[in-house]
Amino acid sequence: MRRSIRRILVGLFGLVIVAAVGGATYQWGATRRELASTPPPGQLVDVGGHRLHLWCTGAGTPVVILEAGLGGSSAGWGSVQPEIARFTRVCSYDRAGMGYSDRGPSPRTARRIAGELAGLIDRSGMAVPVVLVAASLGGFDVRVFASDHTDRVAGLVLIDASHEDQAHDVPGLARWVPLLSSLGILRLLGISFGLDPAILSPSDRRFAAATRSAPPDTRRPRTKSCTYRQALPRSGARVESSRSRWLW
Repeated sequence: MRRSIRRILVGLFGLVIVAAVGGATYQWGATRRELASTPPPGQLVDVGGHRLHLWCTGAGTPVVILEAGLGGSSAGWGSVQPEIARFTRVCSYDRAGMGYSDRGPSPRTARRIAGELAGLIDRSGMAVPVVLVAASLGGFDVRVFASDHTDRVAGLVLIDASHEDQAHDVPGLARWVPLLSSLGILRLLGISFGLDPAILSPSDRRFAAATRSAPPDTRRPRTKSCTYRQALPRSGARVESSRSRWLW
């Protein structure tokens, strides 16, 4: 009896292993095909061990940098960037682990993201000071950047930006997202956490579609750190803010 139970358990364990390897292979192959068929529209800039995707258009100063919300990428600014490019240079970028950017070191705090943005500005030769435009959770990142790099910021524009006094419970399922993504389960079910490509302009739709499920090891939940609870010193930058509400 015990021997039969042991064989059943070994068989089930073997099936799980085979399914996991098959799912991971499916995810890896699909990701490679999508990225190969739709290369990044911008350039990949090394910020110290990993690369960030930077997409700049237009000419003039000050340069406007567009910071996406949680789960967003540079493609989400597709209808905004061309309008700003009419009168100055504008750059959208993908945070580490999003869009076309490489995975970055953890934990993914606002201060780390702000430091990577500083490296992106320096290594791309971008003119400073810049105007930072941020949506939703990206508001944390640009506020920290403005407090740490006051001489590089001409102004902030916060669009429905999240703030440290907001209460939000992260779903328990969030901790399993990296594993489910890596095994191809979310891709198979058609679940993604970025913008729906269907709402974007045709010219940007393909970029969002190619990256919303890739790379899988970067679809980990953003973690609020104590950085958000620390008082942010006044940066001296001019701030324009719309009403605040939580956006994903």
